[in-house]
Amino acid sequence: MEYSEREVEDLIRVARVCMELSVRSPSFHPEIVEQQYSHIRKGGSVVVRLIDYPTSTVYGTSEIVDSINVVKAVVQATLSAEFDAGKLSLPPQRIDEIVVELNLLDNPTKITGSFINREKEIDIGKHGLMVEYGARKSILLPSYALEHGMDRKRLLEEACELARLPRDYWKQPSTNIYKFAVERYIEEAPSGGIKRL
Repeated sequence: MEYSEREVEDLIRVARVCMELSVRSPSFHPEIVEQQYSHIRKGGSVVVRLIDYPTSTVYGTSEIVDSINVVKAVVQATLSAEFDAGKLSLPPQRIDEIVVELNLLDNPTKITGSFINREKEIDIGKHGLMVEYGARKSILLPSYALEHGMDRKRLLEEACELARLPRDYWKQPSTNIYKFAVERYIEEAPSGGIKRL
């Protein structure tokens, strides 16, 4: 799904406004933010990360949130990232030290075939991974492998471990593995300009 520069700016703004209001206002209603940005009429899958500025330490990461309304997905993903970060311990003044990273996901593609094929299908830095086995699931963004200097095999093992599976479960035919690409955007500073990574 392609997004215009204006739509990306608005989606980052949705995440920031949602984060600020949910921390500062005990009576926050996400629907208010969703209505304010209802002009964006696209569906999509997103992951939001909240990152400490300027240290670049990841403070909170959402699960993949998929919706026929990308604004609603960004709101839900932001709240999920806040929960991951421990929103209850996040003082309002801390918000001014956090930048929002927005990852807009392409549709995941299932990797089929032998475990050798699974490994070859992954392009480090381009593809993120989602691993599913029964109710167990994990997601790693494309940037994760680059940030941690991983090769394909280690990335697959890490995804399995994150899903609380044995590290070599990516080799099992009953383990579903999906790859996806993302459009990744981040604020250059809290409430600052936006750049594509």
